[in-house]
Amino acid sequence: RRVHGEIKPFQSADPQNTVFRQSTSLSFTKVRRLSIGGGRMAQRMNKDQALIAKRKWPACFNEKVDMKKVKVDILKPWISTRIQELLGFEDDIVIDYCIQQLTEVEEVDPKQLTLSMMAFMSKGAETLVQELWALLLGAQSNPHGIPQQFLDEKKAEMQRKKKKK
Repeated sequence: RRVHGEIKPFQSADPQNTVFRQSTSLSFTKVRRLSIGGGRMAQRMNKDQALIAKRKWPACFNEKVDMKKVKVDILKPWISTRIQELLGFEDDIVIDYCIQQLTEVEEVDPKQLTLSMMAFMSKGAETLVQELWALLLGAQSNPHGIPQQFLDEKKAEMQRKKKKK
């Protein structure tokens, strides 16, 4: 509603959900779609929570990882290679999405990450996240933020090169 050039709020049935109409040409249908958009996201989150509650998850998923202690850049090549192995082809979008899920939040939920990756990878998602989570837990406990497995592999590689000389 406009009253002498002022914008008045349009109140929906939900008092928490107020949409401001800037002109009378905005139809009620459009306003209604705007006002229920957040509800759809809440429904999706509820579905995800229900899926998380239903499934049996690996025990390591109960452990938290402080992403500030982990050097994600060190993990990027492994993530890229592992996703490529599981998919059977290289997909930069999936790789970038996975890395984004790790870098853009302070606390990563492995169960939610698994559900998110399932949209792209279906069966391989749980395998990927379980292996990745083990690496993240190892990296968190290492003072350098690098998984111990990576350090051991690099050390073994260096020893092999030394023996060849």
